[in-house]
Amino acid sequence: MQKQGSPVADTPRGMRILRRLTLRQWLTLPYVALVLGIALLIGALSYRAGSHAVDTVAEHLLLETVGRIGQAVDRHVVGSAAVLEAAFPNGMAAPERIDGELDALRTRFWIATTLHIDPNNYVYYGSRQGQFFGLWRDSLADGELRLKLRAEEPRQIMRFSGINGVPGTPRSETRMFEPRERPWYKAGEGSTRHAWTSIYIDFRTAELVATRARRVLDAAGGLQGWWPPTSRCASSTNSCAA
Repeated sequence: MQKQGSPVADTPRGMRILRRLTLRQWLTLPYVALVLGIALLIGALSYRAGSHAVDTVAEHLLLETVGRIGQAVDRHVVGSAAVLEAAFPNGMAAPERIDGELDALRTRFWIATTLHIDPNNYVYYGSRQGQFFGLWRDSLADGELRLKLRAEEPRQIMRFSGINGVPGTPRSETRMFEPRERPWYKAGEGSTRHAWTSIYIDFRTAELVATRARRVLDAAGGLQGWWPPTSRCASSTNSCAA
């Protein structure tokens, strides 16, 4: 037994362990340490390079997404303005009632929706008397008329093909459509310029849409209605109210 205070007893435990290592072990330890260090260094460099690559790709994707959103917004804004002008040219007076203007409205609305059928495939007009005239385009050849001549009656739906196609048998909607209560009419009541609505639910399709509306005046310069094209989150629609 070694006495307390002897050189061996006073040697730190770590030193005693190191003294027990063989020459092979002494030669192996630096190699192991070198390998571990290189592995850690390679891992750190790989992580840094990977993070940089991910950041670069994410930045490019973000810029591309923003660019596409900008292009979509331009299509909605520029296209809807052209559709509004084609359907109801600036300065054209709105009739007191649309009963005698159905053929003219249909022709202008067909031309208007042809300009930017995607996304402006639906244009319509609502008057302060509660009348409504809308034209929905399914394609370049087919369309749907949505007509309401009396405020107390439901809206009529008629299918047809071609600009001069004969409308099919009218079908009445089961729900009462009141154009003067729609968001596009409300949004434009207090505006003298073009007005965009907030996103709302379309009455017939239940899709999320946004509408750009422009008021239409009568021959005396008084408000006669609103004309909007409507836009579907992925597309857009236009309308006029009077």
